[in-house]
Amino acid sequence: RIVFVGDVHGDFEALLAILRRAGIVEDQGTEQGLCRRREGAEGILVQLGDVVDRGPKMVEAWECLDELQRTSPASAPVYRMLGNHELMWLQGSQSRRKIAQPWALDLLERIRRDVAGGKVLAALALLQGRILVTHAGLRLPMVDRILRTAGIGELLDESSQGSSSSSPPLPAVRQAVEQVVGDREDSEDLRRARGVAAWIQAAMQEAAKECAPGAAKSTCRFQGASGLFSAGPDRGGSGLGGPFWTDFAKVHAQAAQPSLPGVVQVVGHTPSPCDTDHSPGCQPVRYAPRSQVLDVDVAMVYGNNQGYLELTPGGDLVIHRRVSHNPEKWDEVSVTANECQEGSQMSIGRSTYTTMGAQPVRLTQFVGLLVPLGFLLFVAYNILRAGQSRAVASAPSSSAATTNDLVSERGLGGGAWETTSLGAHKENHHLRRWAVAANGHADAADAADADDVRGKWGSSTTGKDE
Repeated sequence: RIVFVGDVHGDFEALLAILRRAGIVEDQGTEQGLCRRREGAEGILVQLGDVVDRGPKMVEAWECLDELQRTSPASAPVYRMLGNHELMWLQGSQSRRKIAQPWALDLLERIRRDVAGGKVLAALALLQGRILVTHAGLRLPMVDRILRTAGIGELLDESSQGSSSSSPPLPAVRQAVEQVVGDREDSEDLRRARGVAAWIQAAMQEAAKECAPGAAKSTCRFQGASGLFSAGPDRGGSGLGGPFWTDFAKVHAQAAQPSLPGVVQVVGHTPSPCDTDHSPGCQPVRYAPRSQVLDVDVAMVYGNNQGYLELTPGGDLVIHRRVSHNPEKWDEVSVTANECQEGSQMSIGRSTYTTMGAQPVRLTQFVGLLVPLGFLLFVAYNILRAGQSRAVASAPSSSAATTNDLVSERGLGGGAWETTSLGAHKENHHLRRWAVAANGHADAADAADADDVRGKWGSSTTGKDE
C-alpha cells in the first residue's frame, strides 16, 4: 500500500486530518505527539513537498512529518519530497517570509540539514522504477538531458544514449546511478527510471551538503546540474525547467507519450482547480492518460480541499476526498472504475489500469453555472437601463450637442450637470476633426479637416464608418 499526499503549505490541520483518514496516525494525539505512527499501520507514505509558505503552521507541519518519519518502521517508511518552496528558501529567496525571525531561521536550517542528510528527497523511484516521484514532474527534454549528463545510456549499453556531458557528474552522483542501473534482471525502462531518480537525488544531496549552516541567507546556490534546479520560461526562468517547477499542464501536454516509457509519474506542485464547494464533478487528484502523470496537489490552502491518492495492496488506484465541509464526509473514486474510457492504460506493477478520460459536464453542473451567470447579466442590464433613463430625463440642453464636437457631461448632484467641450481645447483639436469625420462635415470650412481624417483612417463611402 502506498499513500500519496500533496502540497501542504502550512495547513497543518488539513495534513493531520488526511493522515488520520488514511489510517497513518492515531485519531487522537498521544503523549508522544500528534503525528506518531499508528501502531500496526502498514504501507508507504509519500508527501510531495511544499510544506512551507502560504499557511500559518508550516513549522508544525514540518515537525509532524519529521515525527512520522522517525516513528515509522522500516517496513512502512515515510518519504518526504522537496518542493520548489523549500528550494527557494535554500536559495535565499525568503526575505518576504520574515526570515529574520528566529523560527524561520530555525526552519531553514532544518530544511538544509534534512536535505543534506537524505531525509527529504528530490526524486524517488518506487516499485523497482514503475513509479517515479518528483515534486513537479519531468518533461521529455529534461529526461533526455539527464540521461546524457548522467551517462545512463552507457550503463544501459545503449549507444544512442551515450554521455555527451562536458562536465562529468561527481563520483558520489555517478556511484548512486551505477548502483540502481546495474541490475540487468529488470527491463531497460525501469533501470532508466531508477537511474534518473538516483541522479536527481544525488545531485541535490551533494549540493545541499555545500550549504553554509546557520546563515540568514543560505549559500545554497544550486547552480549547474543541467538546469535541474531552475524554472522554465513558463515560470519566469530560462532553459528546460527542472522537476521542482514544471506545471502539470506542461508535463502532460508536451507529448503524446510518457516522458519515461513504462513509468508512471506522481507529482504535486500544481493545485487542483477544485474549490470550497466540493462539487461532485471536481476531482482533486488529476491524471493525464497520454503522459502517465498523476497530480496529487489537492489545493489544501487554495481550495480548502482534503484528499489523497492510494495504491492499494490489490493493485487499485483510489482517490479519497472530502466532499463537503463536514470533516467526516468522504468518498472514494477508483481510477479503474467501470466508467473509465478504454484505450489508454496505466501499468503499475502487476496490474494494468485503464485511465479515466475527460469527464463530461453534468447537467447539474451546467445549471449551476447558468444561475449565477444569469443573475449577473440581469443586474448589469438593469444598471444599464437605469443609467440610460437618467441621461434622457436629466441631460441638459447644450448647444455643443448640435455641433460637430465631442463633449463630456457629468452630474454634480441635485439635478445639476456640467458640460465640457473636448474639441474646444487646442491640444485636443484632433478630437474635433475626428467628430467631424464621424458625423459628416457641417460646412465648407470643416471639409478639409474631414477629408484629412478620412485619409488617415482609410477610405469609406460614409464618414460614419470612421
